[in-house]
Amino acid sequence: MQKNILIIGGTGHIGSLVNRILKDRNPSFQLFTGSRNKECDKLPHPVYIDVTDISSLSNISANSIDLVILSTIDADNNVLQYCIDKHIDYLDVTKPTPDIQNTLKSIENKSINSRIVFASGWMGGIASGLISALEPDFRNIEQVQIMIYYSLNDKAGKSAADFMAEDVCKTFSVYKNNSPLAVKHFENSESYQFPFQLGKYKVYNFNIPDLLILNKTEKIPSVSAKITYNSKLVSFLLRTAQALNFFKLLSLESRKKLFQSSGNGDKTAFDIIITNKRKKEQTISILCTKGQAELTAFSIALHSEKLFSEDSGIYFGHQIYKAGELYELLKVNKDITIEKR
Repeated sequence: MQKNILIIGGTGHIGSLVNRILKDRNPSFQLFTGSRNKECDKLPHPVYIDVTDISSLSNISANSIDLVILSTIDADNNVLQYCIDKHIDYLDVTKPTPDIQNTLKSIENKSINSRIVFASGWMGGIASGLISALEPDFRNIEQVQIMIYYSLNDKAGKSAADFMAEDVCKTFSVYKNNSPLAVKHFENSESYQFPFQLGKYKVYNFNIPDLLILNKTEKIPSVSAKITYNSKLVSFLLRTAQALNFFKLLSLESRKKLFQSSGNGDKTAFDIIITNKRKKEQTISILCTKGQAELTAFSIALHSEKLFSEDSGIYFGHQIYKAGELYELLKVNKDITIEKR
C-alpha cells in the first residue's frame, strides 16, 4: 500500500523517530518531512510548512499527501482545518487536555470526509488502548488508575517539557464516581510497587488527556493518573515545591528549563489498573527499554498504519483498534515487555 505521509515537526525528536520507524516498517510509504527550519532541506522529501502561515499549507496538497502527522504545536488548528477542508487524513499527537476539548468543540459541526485521529494520550494514546486487553467492554469498568514510572535519564520531547511548565501551577480534574475533583501535579502521594524490578516509589498526581477521554468519552466513572521519578529525592523536591507554591514564583521560561529532559533515553514503564463493576481488579504493565519517546513514536507508527482501514470520522487513538488488538501489536516489538496480572 503506497501512501504519501507528511510529518510536520519532522525534524524534532518525536517526529524524526516516527520517520525512522515508519520507514523501517513500511518501505512502500513515501515519507515527507514538514518544517520551517532550513535543516529540513538536508532530509529526503522536505516540505516547507509553517503552521502559523496558512499559505504554506498549500504545500500539503502540492505533494499529494494522504496523511498528515502533526508532531508540533499548532495552537490555532490551522493544519487540522486545512486537512478537514481538503479531505486529508490527520493524526495529532501533541494536544494536552484543554486543547483537545477546545478543538473538538471547534469542529463538532464540520462535515468530516477523512480520518481525524487525536492520539495525545499517554505514550501516543496507548494507555487507553491497552485497557481493552483486560476488559473489552468499557461499560463494565468502574475505575482506571494509571501509574507512571519516569526516568530522569530519559529524553522527552520539547512539547512535553513546555506542557509541564505551563500546567504545573494549574488545577486539573481527576474523576471519582463521575465527579471531577480539582487537584494539582505532585499532590496526593501514595506508595506504589512497580513491576519489572523497578521498585517501590511514592507516586503523585499527573495530568494526561486519558483522564478526560476515559471519563467523558468512554464513560468510566473513576479515572486517575500518578507519576514518579526514578530519583526519590527529585520526586520529594517536586512535591515540596508544589506544596510551597514555589513554581508560581518562577517565570515560564525558568519552569521550561526545570522540566527539560537532558537524558539520552532510558527505560520507561507504566501500569494500568482497572476495577470492574464486580470489584475485580486487573493490571496490565508495559516497559519500553528505549524510553518514552521511542514508545510514543512506535505507537504513532501503529496508528498511522491502522487508520487507513477505518471509515471517515473523528477518533481518539485507541478507538481505531479492535479489543486487544493494540496489545498484540505492541508485543511484537522486542524493546517492549507487556504483562497482564
